[in-house]
Amino acid sequence: MGIAVAVHSYKGGTGKTLISANLAVLLSKMGKKVCLLDYDFRGPSLHILLKTKPKRWLNDYLKGNCTLDEVLTEFPLNGTNGVLSASYADPSPEAMRFMMTRDRKWESNALRRILAAKRKLLQEKKIDYMIFDTSPGMYYSSVNAVAAADVAVLIMKYDDFDIEGTKLLIEGIIDALGEASIIKSLGRPVLGSLPCLWQLQREGSKELFAVSQPNHLFVQTLRGIADRIRTLGAA
Repeated sequence: MGIAVAVHSYKGGTGKTLISANLAVLLSKMGKKVCLLDYDFRGPSLHILLKTKPKRWLNDYLKGNCTLDEVLTEFPLNGTNGVLSASYADPSPEAMRFMMTRDRKWESNALRRILAAKRKLLQEKKIDYMIFDTSPGMYYSSVNAVAAADVAVLIMKYDDFDIEGTKLLIEGIIDALGEASIIKSLGRPVLGSLPCLWQLQREGSKELFAVSQPNHLFVQTLRGIADRIRTLGAA
């Protein structure tokens, strides 16, 4: 059966969405069936990167207003046997305000719905990788994504603020979910070190490098990380 991966960070600006999307493309180009979920309800941007405007948002599914199939959109990839589908968070100000004011009971119901989605995607639809692009920090929705995931990948910049913040984030997640339930996911191996390139800063939000520039240094490095995640999933 496939695995769910939560891509998370202590704070914004780490390139989490850029990494999540390109990672999903790379796994798809390896012949895998991948589903990418925009779980960053406080700052949705995946729809911009993938240049898609869906009819229904992931928010609608979590509210119970539609089925899972209605929020999934297939992203075309040429020259590969893999499949990439995605579900997007609603970027409207009203939707973001709604998600930021939900209480613990509502988020518990949302967790049950996303766990049901995980079962359907991995067991019925035979998805190999279900990838969450989360909101940074310790918000309910982010903790839900990590709780639903089999593997948590934490992205951080190499500076003291982010390193110390990420340590606190790990401690906070373990405290929230219980060490026994998450110690396997947060075994803390370093999957890789991505280069800081001006081109990523300027063009990263405009194109998927894994599609347009497959030989780019960023893509080559991320490909190694994808291989490591595949190994973790098989463990």
